[in-house]
Amino acid sequence: MIHMLVFLASGAYVGSHTANSWTVTILAARFLFILSLILLLSVGLHAAYEAPARSWLRGLRRKGWVPAACAPLAILIAASASALAARQVMGHRSANALTVVEATYGGNCGAPRGNVTGDVRQMCDGLDACDYVVDVAHLGDVVPTCGKSFDVRYSCPGKGLRTQSLPGEAGFRSIARLRCTESIPGEAK
Repeated sequence: MIHMLVFLASGAYVGSHTANSWTVTILAARFLFILSLILLLSVGLHAAYEAPARSWLRGLRRKGWVPAACAPLAILIAASASALAARQVMGHRSANALTVVEATYGGNCGAPRGNVTGDVRQMCDGLDACDYVVDVAHLGDVVPTCGKSFDVRYSCPGKGLRTQSLPGEAGFRSIARLRCTESIPGEAK
């Protein structure tokens, strides 16, 4: 009954990051940690919930109290409860969650607008704050021999559209700090 919840929670915990030796090590450690937690959870739920419930239901069935038609109904109820719980976990969005509108790497060198929007959305959408690392090793050298800038437009609930720009040579691990939790200097409150 909890497979989907465990899958969603573990995916959110492990996350995805720009690949380098440090983040790969962190992701591997997080993966091993969540794997051991899943193992403990499954053994614990089997011992504390599944085995006693199975014995109790078999006892009721031997006494003739549970018709065979109740089993599919119980499965349907359990699946519905699990789906509702998963929707609650995944459906929660912060009141300050940012939404990436467009992100461009190398626009000053003639690269197409919005060429890295999908990557920035994957990393930052739904967060209150996001430090996006602009790395040529991850994004690729879209226009060789040109110092590429990085521009991102994003929206914050009730605060409108915001822009974060980094000058040429941004691909050498510059950090674009996207924030919906604090005001931008000069922004009207």
